[in-house]
Amino acid sequence: VTKSSNTLYIPLLSIGLISKIKWLRSITNQPVKIGILPKSNRKWIGWGNKNSSQRAATIAKLSRNSTHIQLEDGFIRSIGLPKEKGSVWSIIQDSVGIYYDAYHPSSLEN
Repeated sequence: VTKSSNTLYIPLLSIGLISKIKWLRSITNQPVKIGILPKSNRKWIGWGNKNSSQRAATIAKLSRNSTHIQLEDGFIRSIGLPKEKGSVWSIIQDSVGIYYDAYHPSSLEN
């Protein structure tokens, strides 16, 4: 039996997420690294239904025992406006789908 690490991996070309790597580490309270190759037992992350999420899903499918996790702003995203550097309060991590996509299931439904 192999154990999955708590480390989250961002696909290499996901520039938007890579630019927020420090923020992702603090809000998820997990190590976050940039990944290049599909390797087994990894958690690949992408944002919502954006290209970063599609890349993460593709890499996870090519990797043995890997998971694709979609991230999105939580229901109470922040106190204050993001433009005014409001404090982030929540983020959704879903390995099934994303809550606002009515065409696909999500963990929230189950």
